[in-house]
Amino acid sequence: MRFAVLASDCDGTLCRGKAVARATVRVLERLRASGRKLLLVTGETEEQVGCFPRAGQAAVFALTQDYGRLLLWDPFLTEARLLGGAAEPAVGVRAWCVAWYGMGMETEYVAYAPPRLAAVRMTRGPAALAAFAGSWRFEEDGPGATRVAFRYHLKAWPRWLRPLLDPLLAAVFAQDTRARLRALKRVAEAAVAQAPARAGPRRCRPG
Repeated sequence: MRFAVLASDCDGTLCRGKAVARATVRVLERLRASGRKLLLVTGETEEQVGCFPRAGQAAVFALTQDYGRLLLWDPFLTEARLLGGAAEPAVGVRAWCVAWYGMGMETEYVAYAPPRLAAVRMTRGPAALAAFAGSWRFEEDGPGATRVAFRYHLKAWPRWLRPLLDPLLAAVFAQDTRARLRALKRVAEAAVAQAPARAGPRRCRPG
């Protein structure tokens, strides 16, 4: 019997700990290549599942936390800088970022543990947000590969409009987060591909 569509839940089926194993990803890619369709029947979103760059954990972490390189890969941002004269992120350091649609937000690092975790909370932002917090998490996923997950929590303002605004803002952030994860994967893997190969031992030619 031949089937044309595979429909699956995510959490506890395809995912373990909110992430999809690389072996599972390879099987699903082969399934799609055969012409069959994949349907994800789940309440999880892509920003919770994450992405899987074929690049080292430390390199991917640095790419997301280097404010001199953020605009080189992140399609969500048009401005990104650390405040207070800080040269690099650390707990208590604040940053100012502006989204592509003009929304600016000041955040403060509440956790910073290279190359595994970076988390921030909003200290100043647009009137439509009462609160925002987000975290980047990085885990090794085999030699030269990294599992990346970005999670966020937000509350809209005013409070009485939250039943309407929270789902709307969540949808906007989800769309932008998916684009950010795709861009991160693409740029991180391109950097690995462009890196010069490690030189082998030099051989002496007879004189």
